[in-house]
Amino acid sequence: MLSEQEQIRREKLNKLKEMGIDPFPAALFPINTNSLEIISNYKENKKVSRNLKRQFLHASQVKFNHPITNKTLSLVTELPRDLKKTLEKIKTQ
Repeated sequence: MLSEQEQIRREKLNKLKEMGIDPFPAALFPINTNSLEIISNYKENKKVSRNLKRQFLHASQVKFNHPITNKTLSLVTELPRDLKKTLEKIKTQ
């Protein structure tokens, strides 16, 4: 017997699927690196630029359904200049 919470969760998942929404869109997020690559490029005590005045956080693509029209909206953008500059500094250190 499923708990009430699990029954509700499954009903909500089925409603999303009926609307044509994949609740687990892993295919949209290809893996472009792995932990071994990150570890091999890690350098102890490496200085990182501290000139950035905000969090280094960026989404290159955001996709969602409009709350009124239910039309799928996809917003795509490049990395902002300040983040690009910081990345270049880190790569050359």
